[in-house]
Amino acid sequence: MRPDLEPVGVSVAVRIAQRWGLAPVRAAMIVRRPDLFSVKTDLYGIGVGRLIVGKELSRPAEGLAATLSDPTLAVLDDRGGVHLVKVKAKFPGGGVAKEEMKHWRPGAVRIADRHGWGKNFSRVVEFSDSEGTLTMLTNLWSKGQRAALELFERETAGG
Repeated sequence: MRPDLEPVGVSVAVRIAQRWGLAPVRAAMIVRRPDLFSVKTDLYGIGVGRLIVGKELSRPAEGLAATLSDPTLAVLDDRGGVHLVKVKAKFPGGGVAKEEMKHWRPGAVRIADRHGWGKNFSRVVEFSDSEGTLTMLTNLWSKGQRAALELFERETAGG
């Protein structure tokens, strides 16, 4: 694989996405449901602290958001398609991708982040398409996660 096409993201997210194997991976990032995230653990079961979310984000999930796992894996494939994949936490090694919950063909979704808050560098990430906007959260504590979000935004014209 060419170095400029090396998958981008936190190593555990990239590894899970590559094992999923439905599409070649350009980037992978872990996103969380805001309605479940106020006090949660990470993929390894380690506490990530308390995140205070506003009423807009803490209301019960509906529609697609209610069907997503927490965490969910967002995958950008080599053609520019975006996939949301249900993840089952597994110890050790992170997790296992179980099933695709949503797929957008190239150009069908715009991904953008709103600047975040808190010591965990949490960001609101919006997946917008013709049907509406799906709001998720991500932590940008690692260089790989930040790089993945930047690539998602750039490739979907959200940034």
